[in-house]
Amino acid sequence: MIVARTPGPVSPPTILAVEVSIDRCTVGLLYAGACVWREASGGRAAEAILPCVETLLADHEIPRSALDAVAFSAGPGGFTGLRVACGVAQGLGWALERPLLVVDSLAAVAWQAAAAQTQRVAVAIDARMGEVYAGLYAVSPVGEVQTVHAPWLADPDSLSASFAQELDPPTDWVAAGDAFRVYPQLIESAEPNLWGRVETTLAPRADAIASIGTRLWHAGLAVLAHEAAPIYIRNKVALDVGEQRALRVSRGQI
Repeated sequence: MIVARTPGPVSPPTILAVEVSIDRCTVGLLYAGACVWREASGGRAAEAILPCVETLLADHEIPRSALDAVAFSAGPGGFTGLRVACGVAQGLGWALERPLLVVDSLAAVAWQAAAAQTQRVAVAIDARMGEVYAGLYAVSPVGEVQTVHAPWLADPDSLSASFAQELDPPTDWVAAGDAFRVYPQLIESAEPNLWGRVETTLAPRADAIASIGTRLWHAGLAVLAHEAAPIYIRNKVALDVGEQRALRVSRGQI
């Protein structure tokens, strides 16, 4: 079990959070002003997530009935993971008669990257198929995340151009997400003083989902279970044979 930083001075509700937008599954719990999380181990996310939820609640002696809301990582991210997270959150919401909190997955990365400082964060996550999910955020020292530019989908070259146009050096931005490792041009083509720090290992995590979720709760932005939906951004889930070959050629793999 991992204990994260407390997300601010406002007394939070008790919120369960689930995150399955990438290749791993994490579950978080925000209660009594602190946030804890754990990673599900073994098996497919759809099979591992509920046992992980039960273990986390049991470890902290929190009954399901004590939950005020369920937050989930809505995307953008992997199609299957987003559907699993949304489906599990909806099932819990219906069963417990609790509302849901729909959280931007990229905002969760920005929350982690800010590390309790005032930061502006450019998040870029590898969307596969030669594309990147990106979003721009401003994070306060108490973890309040403001969306500067909502998530969008772009190819790496056009995203580099967007960063050059939309981000204003010499103010340092934090670059966060695995796309900065997969596509080095996102860093190399930027202004020399643009990136104050680069964090390529960060990915959405349930403690961040819970923290952002509690702020949505206080803002009155909870939704009913049937109103919740993933944030897909992209409708196409796979490349055809020709597109796969073109992508390999562009990466110098053939």
